Amino acid sequence: MVSNFPDPLDDNSLYRLQSAAMDQAGEAMILLEDPSRDRRGRRVVSVNRAFTEMTGYDASEVIGETLFLLKGPDTNQEALDRIARAMGRGERVTEDILNYRRDGSTFWAHCTIAPVQVAAAGPAYWVSVQRDITSEREAHARARNSEARYRALVDSFPSGAIFLFNRDLTVELAGGEALRAVGLNPPDVIGRPVRHLAPDSADAELRKAYRAALGGQASCHEIKYRGRIYETQLVPVRAEGGRVSAGMVVSVDVTERRRAKRQLEDSETRYRMVAENMRDLVCLHRLDGSIEWVSPSVHQLTGYPPADFRRLDLSDIVHPADLDQLWTEAYAPVLAGASGARGTFRMQRRHGGSIWFETLTRPVTDDDGRVVKLLTTSRDVTERKSFEDRLVRAKEHAETMNRLKSAFLANMSHEIRTPLTNVIGFADILANEVPDPQRPFVQHIQRGGRRLLHTLNSVLDHAQLESETVRVRPSPVDVAELVEEAASFFRPQAEQHGLNIAIDLPDTSIVVYSDPGALERVVNNLLSNALKFTPSGRVSVSLRLHEGSGKTRDAPRGRRHSSTGDAAAKRDGRITAGSADPSSLPVEIAVQDTGVGIDEAFLPHLFTPFEQESTGYSRSFEGTGLGLSISARLVEMIGGAITVDTEKGVGSTFRVFLPRSM
Repeated sequence: MVSNFPDPLDDNSLYRLQSAAMDQAGEAMILLEDPSRDRRGRRVVSVNRAFTEMTGYDASEVIGETLFLLKGPDTNQEALDRIARAMGRGERVTEDILNYRRDGSTFWAHCTIAPVQVAAAGPAYWVSVQRDITSEREAHARARNSEARYRALVDSFPSGAIFLFNRDLTVELAGGEALRAVGLNPPDVIGRPVRHLAPDSADAELRKAYRAALGGQASCHEIKYRGRIYETQLVPVRAEGGRVSAGMVVSVDVTERRRAKRQLEDSETRYRMVAENMRDLVCLHRLDGSIEWVSPSVHQLTGYPPADFRRLDLSDIVHPADLDQLWTEAYAPVLAGASGARGTFRMQRRHGGSIWFETLTRPVTDDDGRVVKLLTTSRDVTERKSFEDRLVRAKEHAETMNRLKSAFLANMSHEIRTPLTNVIGFADILANEVPDPQRPFVQHIQRGGRRLLHTLNSVLDHAQLESETVRVRPSPVDVAELVEEAASFFRPQAEQHGLNIAIDLPDTSIVVYSDPGALERVVNNLLSNALKFTPSGRVSVSLRLHEGSGKTRDAPRGRRHSSTGDAAAKRDGRITAGSADPSSLPVEIAVQDTGVGIDEAFLPHLFTPFEQESTGYSRSFEGTGLGLSISARLVEMIGGAITVDTEKGVGSTFRVFLPRSM
C-alpha cells in the first residue's frame, strides 16, 4: 500500500520538531507544569527564542523556575490574581501584565495561558503565549490624550464654536463658547443634521459648502445668527492616506471685531477729513528720517504734492542752517523719552524761498512702549517771525538811540558845565565886591547857577548810569563818619529853612566794604530831598547795625515800599524793584522827615527817572526827578536796597540797607 504521508515520527523526533517550531514563533511561548506539592507556582519546562529575546533571560536561567521572576514592584497584581483563579479552575485566561526584564526595565505583555494534556494519564501542562504590547499601549494612550485634548479644545473654543460632521451630514462632535452663548450644549447638537446649525436663510448656501468640504474643498462664509455675526469656515478632515473622512465647521463670533472695525473706519474717515482740511502741516516720520505720511496741506504750504514730499528727506527740505538745531530741540528729546518737544525751523519751498515753521514732535510707540515713529505738527509762523524780527530790530534801535541820548546828555552836560562853572565863580567874586544894593541880584545869579549845576550833575550821572559807564570801586567805608559828614554839610541849609537835622549814630563805628562815592551820593540825595519836601518840622538821620542779618525785621507803621532799581513792582504788599531782600542786609541808614509825604498812587513811579509827583507849571517843588532814580541805581550797584515808609501829610522815611561787603 502506497501512502503520500510521511512515516510517523518517534517521540524524540517529534519533540525536536515541536521545539524548532516554537523557536520560529514570533511570540514568546512558555511551557509550564502543574505545581508540585513542595514548591509554590508552576515551574517552567521550556521557553522559545522569542521569550529570551523579549525578557533578556537565557533559557537555562528560567527552566525549573516560576514566572514570578518576571514580577516587579509595579506589576499589576489584580491581573495575576485573576490568572491564578482561572488556572485553578483549569480554564483558559488572557490578561495584560506589566513584566520586568532581566535588566530591570519593564514591558507590557498580552498573555494567554491555556491548559495542555499530553496523555490522559500523564501530567498536566500549561502553555503561555506572550506578546509585547508596550508600543501599542503607548500609542493608545497618546491617542486617548490627543482625543481628550482635542475635545477640551473644541469645548473651550473661545468666541466661537466647532462642529465635526460625518459623510451623512450628521454632527459627531460639538463645542465652544458660542454654542453656550446661544443656550445650547454639545448633547443638544450631537447626532442632529448639520443643516440645523445655521438659519434657514443660509441653508442653501451652506448645504453646498458641506458637500464641498466632504469633497476636499474649504470655504468661508459670513452668517448672521440671533443678532450676532459669525465668520464660518468649512474645511475637510482627512484621515491617513489623505482620504476625506469628515468635515469641520469652525465658526467665530466677529460681531465686536466688525463693530470695532467700523468704528476705526469712521474714526479714520473723520481724522482724514480733519487732516485734509487743516492748515497745519502734519507728518509721520520713520526713524530712518523718511516720511511715511504727510497731510494734503503740504502742497499749499510748500508747493510739493504729497507724493513728492514723501520721497524727500529732512536734509532736502529743512534749511541747512536750522537742521542741527531742529534735531537737537525737536527730535532728540523725544527719542530720549520725552513726551513731546518743540522747535522752530525754516522749510525750503519747492520753487524757491523758505517758510518758518514751529513744530511739535510727539512719539508713536508700539505695545511695548518703544518709539517706532515720530509725529510732527508744524504751523506756519512766518508772519510771527517777521514781526519778532521787526520787534528785535526796533528794540535794538531803541537801545542804540537810548545810548546816543545818554551820550548826548553827557556831552552836553560837559559842554554846559564848563561855562556854568565860570558863571558861578565870577558870581561869587561879584558877591564880595558889589555894593549892598546890588548884592541880592548877584545872589540870584549864584542860586540859579548852583541849581543849574545840580541839574546838570544829575543828568550827567543818570546818563552815565544808563550807558553803564559807571564802575564801582569798593573800599573800606566808615558809614558813621560818612553819615555825620553829610549831616554837617546840609546843616547850614537846614538852618536857613528853620529846620534841624538830628543825628542818631551808634557808639562804635560801622565799616562796610563798598564804594564810598556812590554811598555818599545816595545819602546826600536823601538828605537833600528830605530838606526840600519838609517846609517845617524836623529831619533826622540814623544808623543801625542789625545783628543776625537774614531774620525778618518788623516793618514800621505806614505804607512801606522798596526798590532795587529803576522799575518798581509790587511784592509782598509793597513796591519793589530787583531781587534784593532788605531783611537780609545788616546795615541800615534811615533818613526821616516830617514833610509832605508821598501819595500812594505815585509810589510805583517813585524810582522812575524824571518822574515827579507834582508836574507842570503849577508844581510845588523844583527838581529834575532824577535824585531817587540815581540813588536806587547806585544802591543796587553796591548790593543794597532802598525802602520807603510814607504817609501823605505826615512825612516819609527812606531806608538804605547795605551788606557788610559787596
